Amino acid sequence: MQVYGIGSCKTIDQFVNMQMSALRKREQTFESVFELMFSNPENIMFETTDGNKIFKITYGEVADTVSRFAYYLKQSLPTQDNAIIGMYMDNSVEWVEIFWAILKSGRVPLLMNKRLDGEILEDLLKAHNVQAVITDSKEFSVKTINYKEITSETQSCELGKWADRIILMSSGSSNNVKLCVYNGNAICAQIYNSADIVKKSKLIKAHYEGYIKQLTFLPFYHVFGLVACYMWFAFFGRTFVLLNNLSGETILNTVRKHKVTHIFAVPMLWEKIRKSANKLLEQRRPHLVKKVQKELKISNAMQAVSSSAGRAFAKKAFKEIRDNLFGDSVQFLISGGGAVTTKTLKFFNGIGYRLANGYGMTEVGISCVELSNSTKCLNSGSVGKPFGSVNCRISDKGILEIKSKSIATEIITAGESVSYTENDWFSTSDGAKIKNGHIYILGRSDDLIVSSSGENISPGIVEDRVSVPDASVCMLAIEKNEKVKSTLVVSVSRYFSKQKISDMKAEIFALIEKHGYSGLIDDVFFTYDSLMLDNEFKLNRGKIKKRIASGDIKLISPKDFEDESLTENINPELREKVKALFEEVLEKEIALEQASQNFFFELGGTSLAYFQLVENIKSEFNVPFPIVDDQSIATIDAFCLYLQDRL
Repeated sequence: MQVYGIGSCKTIDQFVNMQMSALRKREQTFESVFELMFSNPENIMFETTDGNKIFKITYGEVADTVSRFAYYLKQSLPTQDNAIIGMYMDNSVEWVEIFWAILKSGRVPLLMNKRLDGEILEDLLKAHNVQAVITDSKEFSVKTINYKEITSETQSCELGKWADRIILMSSGSSNNVKLCVYNGNAICAQIYNSADIVKKSKLIKAHYEGYIKQLTFLPFYHVFGLVACYMWFAFFGRTFVLLNNLSGETILNTVRKHKVTHIFAVPMLWEKIRKSANKLLEQRRPHLVKKVQKELKISNAMQAVSSSAGRAFAKKAFKEIRDNLFGDSVQFLISGGGAVTTKTLKFFNGIGYRLANGYGMTEVGISCVELSNSTKCLNSGSVGKPFGSVNCRISDKGILEIKSKSIATEIITAGESVSYTENDWFSTSDGAKIKNGHIYILGRSDDLIVSSSGENISPGIVEDRVSVPDASVCMLAIEKNEKVKSTLVVSVSRYFSKQKISDMKAEIFALIEKHGYSGLIDDVFFTYDSLMLDNEFKLNRGKIKKRIASGDIKLISPKDFEDESLTENINPELREKVKALFEEVLEKEIALEQASQNFFFELGGTSLAYFQLVENIKSEFNVPFPIVDDQSIATIDAFCLYLQDRL
């Protein structure tokens, strides 16, 4: 099949080799990257939608706007060359235009992490003499420019020399946020790594109807989003599909409508989609649950022997599931930024989507991704072999260390700066092992827990094995009575029925017993409080421990947990009103005794009916209801408790 946007080249491989050859002949700078990235102006860079029509923006159109924005910034920000300009923006066409315009105007873009709170950001702006911030929302103490104010009608002026460094922010608290400086040479090394991937993996360069399209799920201000999503794909002139929001329904609909081929995301997205797919199966085809589980095992086993034959079987056997998820356009998925469970790897690879685990850090860039065609290797949790520019070793303490041409040239923490070259080893603080050249991440060294019996516990492995649907689990070392205890914290929705909570508790303890953790886990506590804040994509054990200590997360002993159910305190009049709204969308009468029955599984509701129910409740009670795909709020009593919390 013809691949669009590769000029006179006949294959993607030829096009990649041509781009690489052109880059090697130039200086390894951001200016060189830009010139080659935008060298095919007719290629489609972005696709967006208003829900009906698809809009397309070419590389040429973006490049023209970059020049005009650069003139504006040069004239409106009369600061010295290499002055730092913050970018506080979500993914958009304008993000890309402003990123390159800052560099072209001779200034250094600081990619501000929108998941950090305002005080931390303000401290960083002052500490590093940031001259201005370009934003899509928030106001800052320094000169703040809303991106909509940047005009493309500015007259041309002398721009001078490009800047050749960018600054990324890591996540963290006020005393350990790291600023990581990358020059053009390091970014070029990351791009060379992407060419290495294309040579080794047939599926990562697979296209659909002639196009390769990347979903912009990960923020471009994060190293994973900037390098693996933006730089790797834009350098070869591929297309980005923008999301209107991050709801599950929007993601799935966008992928199908635009025929997206590649999605790189954090484990949370893959876990959420797997759980939703399992719920849908239980709801619509409960008699097929065991059959599907058996076929997943068969599919993964077949793909471990023959990738092509196994995937052909998977596409046929799981057609209905695939149609309800991404359809057939998706070719390659990557999970990064944290540990993904083996359950999720086996699910996606079993149904014929290639889900690979990757590894990277803000300090070192993207270092590896599993490129094996065998599901046995993919499902093992390996993050693959190091890229061509990356060298890895395991220290005497079992910590992964990296040296690379693609490493950050400078890392600034709490005002202290450390410079790195391609010959310096960087300690990742991640426990790891290397087997047959493949790297396996065992977890953060500072997360490692020593049980009262003296055994080392890797929290991620425990969390994977004792996880249950509709709950979040976190393994922590908590000090109690001057002793450090290995503690499992289980977070569930306060809107579940008493019976549901009882069943989940029994399942958790059964899994602890099954995997032999009874002697390793000193304490188990439950909580109704969320372990992740709204702006977080993964568990932050340090923050969770602080929130427990401050009382923000209230721990409840297993003995007392079932007695914490709030359904007995529901206002009878409120229950009647909510019951009437249920009856309206379900078009049938419901007895009060059914107030704890699930909208989907027991009352026969559909996803469309659920969305309508949520809209009706929002309208009736004038309360916000942002998480419309959170099926933990799926009974009359659960909706009542949610409303009572807010009325």
